[in-house]
Amino acid sequence: MNPRVASALEFFETLVKAMALRPNDLHVITTESIGAVDMVIRCNAADTARLIGKGGSMADGLRVIGHAIFGNLDTQFRLEDIVDNGDPKEPFTDFHNASNWDSYPTVLLLKSLLLRIGWTFDGVHAEEHNQWTFKVWVVVTPETARRMRDEIVSAINAIFIVIGTRAGKKVFVRFQERGQGRTISRRDAGVSGPVREPSQRPASGRPDALRGQRGMRL
Repeated sequence: MNPRVASALEFFETLVKAMALRPNDLHVITTESIGAVDMVIRCNAADTARLIGKGGSMADGLRVIGHAIFGNLDTQFRLEDIVDNGDPKEPFTDFHNASNWDSYPTVLLLKSLLLRIGWTFDGVHAEEHNQWTFKVWVVVTPETARRMRDEIVSAINAIFIVIGTRAGKKVFVRFQERGQGRTISRRDAGVSGPVREPSQRPASGRPDALRGQRGMRL
């Protein structure tokens, strides 16, 4: 396997495991062909809903990020399925607010993601908004601000909100252009290609019901 593709796969698996409640049970199964990588994520039943999302929205976000990462390597990325590993479903996990939560690993993960999708930045720092909420501010270069895509910004926010819930936190990622005092909003983000339409799949009910659907096709 191409070393750069192998490194990207390792990072993508790290990103997905950061979202999971039981990361040790999560495995990424990949098949590489010329210029393409096909992926299946196998996880604990407790994480199926977290990774698929309502109506498949989170899986769509993972696809967007995968396309951005592997597109820089001239490699097509296909996330084909997210399935549970067949073990009995464990009880729902209550989220407890971690008062001493260390935001550094999350900030480091975000920095690595931005570098892999080719977004250059001057700095990334986290601020505690209140006991439940952290805001991570990213100051990007003007060149990056011009080519930021709305679908990638949305996917980044969705993924890091899920990551934060492991510690009972809401983590919001906010982008600012260097020298500008305002946040780059969806209206400001330049779209360099067609924006994906929201998933048309019907909602699948409560998260615990969705977690029970094994082998769910996306």
